[in-house]
Amino acid sequence: MIHFSILKFTTILYFLIQTNICYSTELKKVTICWEDGLKPPYLMLKNGNSKGTDSITGVAVETIQKIFKKNNIKTENVLLPWKRCLAEIQNGNIDVVPNASINPERQAYAFFTEEPLYSTNMVLFYVKKRFKKKPIINKLEDFKNYTVGGYLGFNYKYFENKVIMDSGSTNRELLFQKLQIGRFDFAIEQLEVVNFIASKGLISLNDLAYIPNVVMPKQNYFVMISKKTGNANLIKKILDTGITESQKHNIINQLLNKFNKDAKNKP
Repeated sequence: MIHFSILKFTTILYFLIQTNICYSTELKKVTICWEDGLKPPYLMLKNGNSKGTDSITGVAVETIQKIFKKNNIKTENVLLPWKRCLAEIQNGNIDVVPNASINPERQAYAFFTEEPLYSTNMVLFYVKKRFKKKPIINKLEDFKNYTVGGYLGFNYKYFENKVIMDSGSTNRELLFQKLQIGRFDFAIEQLEVVNFIASKGLISLNDLAYIPNVVMPKQNYFVMISKKTGNANLIKKILDTGITESQKHNIINQLLNKFNKDAKNKP
């Protein structure tokens, strides 16, 4: 009986030691694909138009980096078009893709974090002079007389194909140009991103106003983990724990304040 207990204890101890070794040796580096359709201040570049991976920064980037650094895991950043990021994670060439919304198609080849990395307020920008009074959109059916502009490759399934969409814009500048010349009535956007860009003087909001997107007032952005990567479950566990800790300590808002302050202080 004593011999059995010692053997059992030894087996458990060996398992715990091996588990710890797996955590420390199996996962040394994670490859992260960031989309080249930037979302400042969540995803942006340090050096103007430089596309070098060492220039990738922002609220989402710093949060992810902190999580992996805390676990002694190095990160390799890759900057690619959004659809290429999805293809690479599907093929198992990339471990992680942040800034993702959940849909069944993506869930077939990737795990998602339990909680979003961050959320943004979704609004509908419009040109004020085109409306005699503030437009009222309270439900999906209220869109029937309007056209909404969005981005190529983005997930607008929450509109249930009941909204006339022009989702051909490949960047923010093109989206707002189309709005200004009347290609559509509303441009769906992330309020925090547009306000940040406006604070840098890159776009003008003088003749624009916005109303909430009542169909999707907030957009949650999760982190995808490739099901084909060898340490998928471990990466997911590390990210889930890190995101929970970030929420607990209000890291996202602290970083938002930091980047917004920097934007105001720099020309």
